[in-house]
Amino acid sequence: ALIGATAMLGGVFRSSISLVVIMVEGTGGISFVFSIIVAVVVSNAVSSWFTHHGVYHLSLERNNTVAFLNGEPPRKFGLLTAGNIMAGPALCVRLHDTAARVRALLADTTHNGYPVVDGGGRLVGLILRSQLSVLLHGEEHAAPGAHPRVRR
Repeated sequence: ALIGATAMLGGVFRSSISLVVIMVEGTGGISFVFSIIVAVVVSNAVSSWFTHHGVYHLSLERNNTVAFLNGEPPRKFGLLTAGNIMAGPALCVRLHDTAARVRALLADTTHNGYPVVDGGGRLVGLILRSQLSVLLHGEEHAAPGAHPRVRR
């Protein structure tokens, strides 16, 4: 009965590792651990033949009020690059940029982060809007609780 119940739960909910741990710990059936693992693996394989996702995943797909992202992107995205899907040319902050240009960039855009490039156009990092604001305007724009002498 223990192995059958575990197999049923494994096929419906697709929670392999946690299900094995819960069943072994909950019942104290450490001697059945190999059988429970086999039951969960077989039930997952059989249920994958019918549908690719478990009950929780299917319920989230039907519920239009919850934003849910799959763990893997769709296959059609595999051949795309960032240049294929971005809206326009990337707005970058140069490694040695003027304060006026950075102020204009912040005023003209609503992006939360900007790539930082060197003189040759190679990516050297990323800087957030909030970090640029602190650098331009000083400590009055720092995050609450930030120590005034700590530079990030």
